[in-house]
Amino acid sequence: MTLIALLVTACNSSKPENTNDEDDMAAELDAPSQTFAAVMNSAQDEDCEGFKLLFTDDVTVTDEDCSAAFTWINEEDPELDWDNVEWNGTQSKVKVYQSNGRVFGSFEQDDTGNFLVDTKFWE
Repeated sequence: MTLIALLVTACNSSKPENTNDEDDMAAELDAPSQTFAAVMNSAQDEDCEGFKLLFTDDVTVTDEDCSAAFTWINEEDPELDWDNVEWNGTQSKVKVYQSNGRVFGSFEQDDTGNFLVDTKFWE
């Protein structure tokens, strides 16, 4: 075996194996994490109309809300702890925490399978 092959084998053998539970959790969090990324991008671009589309129908987001949310996002620069989430019983809603332990908010699955924000997290 060459030195490079030995190094690759050694590096790969020290990597922890993902369990099926971890893989399932990562897959389940893919859609909410994409919504969070869209929230952050909307704030960075100051795209209020796009931002509004990321919320459930139960949450009314006004232009003033956009301004307040964008300010909060840009000042707080929230980082979510995707290892610290709480699912409801049907896996259709997930509460997510920030890395500092504070609740960020919840994402709720709509009829099309997308996860939308269902709280005004900046308030």
